[in-house]
Amino acid sequence: MARLYHTERSTALIAASIAFAVAGNLICSFLFPLTLHVPIFMDSVFTVAVTLFAGVGPGVVTGILYNAIWPLVTGEDARQMFFALCSVATALITHGIMKNPRDSSKLIKLLPLSLSLCAANCFIGGVISTFAFRGVDHFPSDYIMESLIMQDIPMAGAAIHARIPLNLIDKALAAILGYGVFAFANAKFKRKEY
Repeated sequence: MARLYHTERSTALIAASIAFAVAGNLICSFLFPLTLHVPIFMDSVFTVAVTLFAGVGPGVVTGILYNAIWPLVTGEDARQMFFALCSVATALITHGIMKNPRDSSKLIKLLPLSLSLCAANCFIGGVISTFAFRGVDHFPSDYIMESLIMQDIPMAGAAIHARIPLNLIDKALAAILGYGVFAFANAKFKRKEY
């Protein structure tokens, strides 16, 4: 994988990319689950995009900043910051699967990317929900989880499995839309190296 040559321009571009990605994730999170009441998270589209555009470090920083800012902006429980682990996993998995997003098989890689993101976010999010929120983190997956618990499935298993339907859709959209944002930014800024 080629390294990005650090110059003042590239450092400024990376910083601007992170700021844009955090703002983009915040807007998506306000728009879909809170405003339109669509039961998907939509908090990782720009984490995927900035990871593809600027690398794993900026992707991780984007995910952590988004999750640190979200409870401050919304007034939600500060324990929501634990979900930064999901965002960090999103950046690491995106980087691992899409090491060179400009190669010829990039579109084929979107399927394993979305499935891997789904699996990691279901597991990590389910564990966080179980131990930080006792299984109730005020999202539509709580209803699915309650029905699984009524079938005598342990809380951790129910919290993980309840996220599967939502994350299959959410992470597929994150992979596809994130790649689209990356492709647009890459064409706009004509980035040659990753």
